[in-house]
Amino acid sequence: MNANEEPKNTSKSAQYDAGRKVFGAKAGLSVEAANRKAGDEPALMVEMAIAKASKQYDWANKVSIRLSVVEMMVFYAVLRGSLPSAEFVHRHAGEHKVFSIEEQGSAFYVQFQTHKGYALKVGGMYGADLGLYVFKQILRHHADVPAVTVLQAIDRAAAMIAKTPPKPAKGGAQ
Repeated sequence: MNANEEPKNTSKSAQYDAGRKVFGAKAGLSVEAANRKAGDEPALMVEMAIAKASKQYDWANKVSIRLSVVEMMVFYAVLRGSLPSAEFVHRHAGEHKVFSIEEQGSAFYVQFQTHKGYALKVGGMYGADLGLYVFKQILRHHADVPAVTVLQAIDRAAAMIAKTPPKPAKGGAQ
């Protein structure tokens, strides 16, 4: 080993990267890396489950959405404070899901809208930890780019998104 090289931790625990979970009185949120197979573009699986009882969640009937790298960057921009809110709409096999996140002062309001409503406030250090985890997943896709450059690109894109007026709803007045 060269004197300038750092030893690599190749233990099983170093290779396993658990996602993040946040629990509230009414719902639980899980965010974790979601690669279907080796070589796939990094993605995030975001899941929510309704609370059945104190500290018990109905994960068997959870709702989930898979965020692409670009969607991860928008999600992170809200967690970073570069955007006030974001909404992700996924339609697949007749199913319509809307995942949204909005900064509300000292907390983030996270919500899923499907045939059921799921909502959770994520505040304080939980929001910071979630943001760091999402950023780490973004960096997996941009491993050859310095982290500061990735942050600058996210902030620049967020500024452009924030200036873009919302699109009118289909069938609405133009």
